[in-house]
Order: sequence, then C-alpha cells, then structure tokens
Amino acid sequence: MCTLFGNDKMVISASRRTDIPAFYAEWFIRRLEAGSCAVRNPYDRSRFREVSLRADDVAAFVFWTRFPRPLRLRYAALEHLGIPSLFHLTVTGYPRRFEPGMPTVEEVIAECEQLAGLIGQNRIVWRYDPVMLAPEIDVGWHIRNFRWLCERLHRVAGRIVVTFIQHYPHVAARSDRLGCHSPGGVQKETLASSFLETAASFGMPLHGCGRRDGAEFFLPGRCIDSSMLRELFGLELSGRKDPGQPDVCGCMRSIDIGAYGSCLHRCGYCYATRDFREAERFHAMHDPLKPWL
Repeated sequence: MCTLFGNDKMVISASRRTDIPAFYAEWFIRRLEAGSCAVRNPYDRSRFREVSLRADDVAAFVFWTRFPRPLRLRYAALEHLGIPSLFHLTVTGYPRRFEPGMPTVEEVIAECEQLAGLIGQNRIVWRYDPVMLAPEIDVGWHIRNFRWLCERLHRVAGRIVVTFIQHYPHVAARSDRLGCHSPGGVQKETLASSFLETAASFGMPLHGCGRRDGAEFFLPGRCIDSSMLRELFGLELSGRKDPGQPDVCGCMRSIDIGAYGSCLHRCGYCYATRDFREAERFHAMHDPLKPWL
C-alpha cells in the first residue's frame, strides 16, 4: 500500500483527471470509510495500486472541481476524519457550447458560495482556466467577464489562478471545430494587465501556474503548494516537486486517485477526456462499491 513520501504524509489529489466532487462523491466517501482506494494505472489498465486514505497517512486532500455540490452535501464525513482539505474551483463563464455538460454559471456561483460558507474562502482557489479566444470570446469579452466573476467570487475564494489554454495533440481536432485558440503575445499582455488590476481592486491575489505559458505575468504559483498547506493548516511538508507532472508544473508531490476519460462536463478544451461517449459509458458502468473508479 502506498502511504508515506519519505517522512512526509501524502497529499491526495482528487483529481486532475476527473471531477470527483461532482460525479464520484459517493465513491470517494465510501473509500474514506474503508480507509483506502485503488488507483488504476493510466497506461496499463490491468495494474492497480492501493492508496491509503487514513488520517495517519494523509496530510491533506486537494480537490479539483467545477461543481462541488455532491461532495459538499457529504462533507461531514470528511470533516469527521479531521484531514485538512482545500478546493480548486474552476469557474469560467464560457458560452454553453464550450462546456455543454455544465450547470449555468449562476448555479455554479451559488454552489461556490455554499461551499465557502461551509469551509471558509481561504480554503478555496478560484481557477479562471483556461483562458482562450474564439469567435464570440475576444479580449474585451474576457475583461468584462473576469470583472463580473470577481464581483461574484471575491468573498468566495482566497486566491485566483489563471492559465492560458495549452494545446494537446489529442484534442486539436475538437478545439479546431470549436474555433478556440490561445491568445497571441500582445493579447496575453493586455489580458494579464487587466486581470491583475481587476483582481487587486477586489483584494484577490492572482497567481500563475508553475512555468506554463503566460505564468510570467502573474505571481508565482503552485497549485499543490507546501507553503499554502503550511499557511492554512500548519503542515510541515518537504514540498519536493512532483516528478510525475510536466517540467513546467511546480506542484509538490501528490497521489492522484482519479481516472482519465470519466468526466461528464464535456468541456471542448479538456485534456483528460478524449471521447465524451466513452466517458458516459464509464460513468454508467461505475460501481461506487468498488475500490477503484
């Protein structure tokens, strides 16, 4: 069973690969109660490893979600264990054709407010991610949209992370059909300057993501950050870089318990789900009683 990173307890990431709080909250709570879960190897689906979820082994949970309601409604079970947690909440406000599986932005914001009331805004990171352009999404749209979202979320989240869209070969055709692309250099500078000014006016620190394209415009940022975990929860962790993440990623080591190809939000720019129909079949066959997703 995978337990400790040297002398460190584990940080559990749930999950960069899928939205566990939105779609697999029942499974997650059952695995908490069982004390462990199994994670399928993304490159060899016949191989699994067992990961402890016991308080003795876990330093913190880092959740990644676009709609936390299912987990929020079960949050007492997590709180009972006394394991710290923080949430990365992605809220973009993009037109529906880019995120057809999402609730409305008003529903998402209302749910974010509920979560902040439960755990406090300092444990919530708002991700404006990814920033992209499309026929109906230009620089002016982003400037207006970001300000509107700041007005709604400045009492919900303790900080903001902004990233510009990364193009992955396996989603290129989908992105091309949607007409979405990365801003050019001058456009990035214009957007970054406006975002920083707007965030500052609401008292929200704005961070980039590691050394990804465009991160140089913002405060240095690591999405899973030992400094943030120390500040929030008093955790003393080594902060060693995660060797399983790309070179441009600055995140500390963690274990991701999610599964690729299992998210139902159907975001057109998503790197983690190649085939939305396969994701629907995955979800339909999912058994929350099994140790793995």
